Amino acid sequence: MERPILYREFVEGLVRISASVYEDDDSKKILPEMFSALLDGPIKQGSRTSVSAAGGKKSPKKSSTSLKRQDKVIASLSTSETRHWLKENDSKLRDIFQRYGHRGFGGKNDITLYSREFAALWKDCGCILSNTNNNINNIVEEKQEEKNDNEDSYEENGEPNEIAKDHLQGLSLIDVVLLFPREKFGSKKAIENDDTGSHATIGPIFDPEDDETNFSMEMNYDEFIEMCCRIALLYHPVLFGRQCVEDAIRLKREAEEAKAAEEAAAEAAAEAETEGEAEVEAEAEAEAEAEAEAEGETKVEGEVSAEEKEKEEVEDPSRLTESTEVLPALKRMCDIMFAKARKGLVPS
Repeated sequence: MERPILYREFVEGLVRISASVYEDDDSKKILPEMFSALLDGPIKQGSRTSVSAAGGKKSPKKSSTSLKRQDKVIASLSTSETRHWLKENDSKLRDIFQRYGHRGFGGKNDITLYSREFAALWKDCGCILSNTNNNINNIVEEKQEEKNDNEDSYEENGEPNEIAKDHLQGLSLIDVVLLFPREKFGSKKAIENDDTGSHATIGPIFDPEDDETNFSMEMNYDEFIEMCCRIALLYHPVLFGRQCVEDAIRLKREAEEAKAAEEAAAEAAAEAETEGEAEVEAEAEAEAEAEAEAEGETKVEGEVSAEEKEKEEVEDPSRLTESTEVLPALKRMCDIMFAKARKGLVPS
């Protein structure tokens, strides 16, 4: 299984290795002596051959197939552009990770984030569909409430709601909680040895119904960054949908303003008809000349405005498209996180 280990798991592994390596060494009777010998001997020398000579096993080489299994997020995290941006924002990202996380027995070197703590972060940021229940562990009631929120949120703002219905309104709490365990263990199979020493697959490791395990799944900092990238891709349709609704509202407002202007012009023309014929004719001639002149200017201005508008739409970097790359999505999501994450939390 390819997964970075936690600090406490690293220490536990070294202790277990020392117990195995020096099991038959009569000069080392107790576990602390074995552990110290491993640290001062093979590990200090930093050589795999030394570990092997002391009774350990060399690390197996990764297969070429495992190295090729990179998805969109992993590929983006390996680029120099993404690494550079993460380095520039490392202090802010680590601050949020530490404030929402918790400490293990290793203290400040052993801070991890439970799946439920990860979900609490995005709930504070307003990215999870709202509900009346603030208990993050109560899933059953919230599933139905989130569905109702998604349906009821369209009833307030008129015609643009038809557009809003076509877009995601927010993330589901349970989907955010299960994101990490599903991503890390969704395709993994549990394997155990039978009495003959052979391996047997007993089923998938990830169980979406196992709330106790899924809510307590721990991620380290690197996994936190990866999950932020995946959340960013999941949340992009929400931001894109909001942009579509804003566009619809703007176009509706412009249409109403144009209609009001036409009605005002029609009223002015009707009033002019009640005046004397001579005055009407004079005004009509003047108005016709003015309209002809204005029409020419408007046509030129309209052509220029259309060109400028098209140019602005092409060059505007804030405009979202239906699809997105990982880094731009991560930047947008981190802007939300930096602004809305709770302040002053201390790892417990």
